[in-house]
Amino acid sequence: MIELHTGGATGSDYAWMRVATHHKIICHVSSFLGHRTLCPFDRVDMGFVKLHTHNDNDLALAHPHLEKTNQTLQRRWPTGNQMVNNLLRRNYLIVKDAAQVIGIGRLNKHRTIVGGGTGWGIQMGLDLGIETWVFDQKDGFWYVWSTMEAVFVKTDSPPNITGKFAGIGTRAINQAGVAAIIDVVKKIFPRDM
Repeated sequence: MIELHTGGATGSDYAWMRVATHHKIICHVSSFLGHRTLCPFDRVDMGFVKLHTHNDNDLALAHPHLEKTNQTLQRRWPTGNQMVNNLLRRNYLIVKDAAQVIGIGRLNKHRTIVGGGTGWGIQMGLDLGIETWVFDQKDGFWYVWSTMEAVFVKTDSPPNITGKFAGIGTRAINQAGVAAIIDVVKKIFPRDM
């Protein structure tokens, strides 16, 4: 069964939810107390969106993973902002059980790290050994992580979703990013698109 796990933020998360629920894919949205999610509420009522409000114990599970991820990213962890810390913790809860992590964002020039908060979710996916994909909005291409080369490698087509997947990405999604999400879902439902 195909299921989307995401964070309910504006931009990519919302685009993943809209496209997925249109095709009756169940969306699991991770949140926490004090966090406001952006859900297609008409689809919540239809049972396609499941909101999971995580408590402090759930969020604490992310700590060792964020410490490991930060060894690669070399950013600031913990940050000076509790809300940002919880958003990053939530990213772990989104990706931890996924068969694939699929992100919309921007790769660095070495094709090893994704910018912004999306980079944390992408890197945690890599650290957990999960198949990880990125659509780079800067150049408009899909990339998949190559363990052998230790970089994201350009590919000619979007990923094939095989089960539970984490759909994450930038809040500043552009038209190419939305089209990339549609292309992913189109591979599952070619007749409906």
